[in-house]
Amino acid sequence: MGSPTAAHLLLRLVAVRTARAQKGEGMRILGATCTSSTAFFALMDDETYIDDDLRRIDVADILEEGERLLELRERLRVEIMRIQPDAVALMGSISKPRSYAVAAERATIETMIRFVAQELGIPCGRLQHPTIRARLDLPRTGQFNGHARTFFDEEHQPYWGERCEAAAVAVAWQRA
Repeated sequence: MGSPTAAHLLLRLVAVRTARAQKGEGMRILGATCTSSTAFFALMDDETYIDDDLRRIDVADILEEGERLLELRERLRVEIMRIQPDAVALMGSISKPRSYAVAAERATIETMIRFVAQELGIPCGRLQHPTIRARLDLPRTGQFNGHARTFFDEEHQPYWGERCEAAAVAVAWQRA
């Protein structure tokens, strides 16, 4: 059996949304934001934060050591299968990378997240800062992270400074 097509994933997402709405339940969205060596995660049920053990995955030198790709893929598969989100939302923004290597490593981690979601038949989308700002009514200028932190009533440590962006992309993705 091949990978699900984009149309199949969209139909699945619509069916899940409809079924959850009929039950009075929200969507469980796994938000993710990446650096060149770490993926940060936040699990959201509509706009409610769900405390989960998956907060970050560190991946040093992913392009230097090929086996790291396989390790990351397996860890992501295990975690995403355990969490069973309705969708995965990625923060998509590489602004002014320090180097090609930094941008390539970050893009590789993001790609692995999307790849695993696709393999598992879970819809996965990418949103840019301007889209997230618009959907969450955040100011158009200023530090995104600071505005994202003010969107939520409380901080959920550890790593909330980074994970609030993952939470924000998850909430914004649902507002499509």
